Amino acid sequence: MKLLISLSYYSPYVSGVTLYAKTLAEALAKEDIHVTILTSQHDKSLPLEEKISGVKVVRVPVAFKISKGPIIFSLFQKCLPLIRNTDVVNCHLPQFESSLLALVAKCFGKKVIVTHHTDLADKNSLTKRLIKQGLMVSQMITCSLADAIVVQTKDNAEYSSFLSRFRHKLVFIYPPVLLPVHVSEATEKQMNNRMGDTNAYRIGFLGRIANEKGIEYLFKALPLVEKQIGKKCQLMIAGSKDAIGEQAYKNKIMSLIRNEKDSVVFLGFLTEEEKSAFYTLLDVFVLPSINTTEAFGMVQVEAMYCGTPVVATDLPGVRVPIKETGMGEIVPPKDIEALADAIGNVLQNKKKYVKEVLVIQKNFSIEEVLKAYQELFKI
Repeated sequence: MKLLISLSYYSPYVSGVTLYAKTLAEALAKEDIHVTILTSQHDKSLPLEEKISGVKVVRVPVAFKISKGPIIFSLFQKCLPLIRNTDVVNCHLPQFESSLLALVAKCFGKKVIVTHHTDLADKNSLTKRLIKQGLMVSQMITCSLADAIVVQTKDNAEYSSFLSRFRHKLVFIYPPVLLPVHVSEATEKQMNNRMGDTNAYRIGFLGRIANEKGIEYLFKALPLVEKQIGKKCQLMIAGSKDAIGEQAYKNKIMSLIRNEKDSVVFLGFLTEEEKSAFYTLLDVFVLPSINTTEAFGMVQVEAMYCGTPVVATDLPGVRVPIKETGMGEIVPPKDIEALADAIGNVLQNKKKYVKEVLVIQKNFSIEEVLKAYQELFKI
């Protein structure tokens, strides 16, 4: 079978959407599915075509960007032969050009499966509201043409006014999360040294430095946690700081990091092995997201696989991993005191929250994810 996956950004750009698509594509490629990624050449230094871990990646030059979205004028010309020679088109939303791809796919009689990652964020300025409306129209067309729409959790669908229009097409499949890779003694020692004070509690965050992540609330909660438990805590922040469209927020967070050198360690981008070591060396992982553009948070499950409990905010989808496993605490978004109390509670009662890997696998097995997608892709 031949599968075409389309999305706005792909590796080496790092986000929840790109990691989801990359994990899915590479896992399906191992199942003897011929997978092609159609995406933007968001960085001009990237090749227009290459093969990554058995997946063919086709990038199309970007004419310009509107907010975070790349606009690709030559996509129509590029997608025609790709869609003609594929069996199934899998569009990952949000993507402005998805409606064009879905229309072309239907003209060629191809099956269209949509993967809906997140609702669109509310916009303040008139320009951004107009952009959102344009994207919304495109996504409405795409979903109307789709044979099925994959949603990460039922929780997401119940609170989404957009998805409520397509309830008859919804299929619920958890995101694909891999088991942690083996960590060598050398890597664990190196990461332990980078993370600093071994006598302090280590509170971790991993993700893009982006506004919806609510990282500033974690900064504000830190002194309250220390006061509650009477012991020094250090905040470990890992991940890419180069999120597109987030320059002002990045500057704000990097300034906070510089001002809190004694209590904050910025680790930057981590390899898969370093990431597994990072999770393992934490006392608690925190996902303090503040709005529904965060729809699940695969990093939570990654941390759980490494034996680290989680504190996350009470948002649709985001609260699901903790509810399913009991491996953490859920708090209201932007509530600094509740966040601090939950972190302190987990730190002081860690054994209560740690579950066996099999408990997490039972809920979030990647084998079940692949099986569900392959069933959808059948033609």
